[in-house]
Amino acid sequence: MVKKIIVNSISVFRIIGSILLPLLFKVFDIPVLITLIIIFFLTDSLDGFLARRFQVQTRGGALLDPLGDKLLAVSCTLSFGYKYPILLIILGLEIFTLVLNIYRSLHGEQSVTLIVGKIKMWLLSITLILCAIYSLKSDYLSTITITYDIITYASIITIIAQLVTIIYYIRDSIKQKGIRIKKVPKLKKFKEIIRVLFDENAYKENKEQPLIDIIKE
Repeated sequence: MVKKIIVNSISVFRIIGSILLPLLFKVFDIPVLITLIIIFFLTDSLDGFLARRFQVQTRGGALLDPLGDKLLAVSCTLSFGYKYPILLIILGLEIFTLVLNIYRSLHGEQSVTLIVGKIKMWLLSITLILCAIYSLKSDYLSTITITYDIITYASIITIIAQLVTIIYYIRDSIKQKGIRIKKVPKLKKFKEIIRVLFDENAYKENKEQPLIDIIKE
């Protein structure tokens, strides 16, 4: 139980940190913010690794992980968007991906973890960290070699990775079209949903099932 709490707390930490990040930009200096952003992105790999290591994988934890990723991406792009307009394209694609995955889950499709999605997330983290370092240059140091062009190239590569990820999701959705349900069925009570989502045994038994099949009555 303690191990499961630790793992899920890391995901919750990333979610809370992502929500508070725009406020932290007004409180802390850029070097502190760079450190925080790096820590937030490192937790993306840490919670999944510990869940597998401690054997406390749950469907709820698997939902908290991508939620934290998307919130962190949205928060960072919003925080830097006024300086780097190209990040608004990245923001739009991240929101579209989130909506697409929610739609798929609610319509009975099985979500899969894509390697290209993980690569995209790391490219995004590198791009945002470069944005933070470039901001450090403009405010503190004049000797940093990162230029605005590098930010642009990194953003373009990230956008390409986002588009490839979206194409893979849509292709997978077309393949699963036959198992779609026409409308969302009646769901279990909230307490029962939470119990099923964060139970290790339920995860082992139902990890291949679509999310909607697990939370419906």
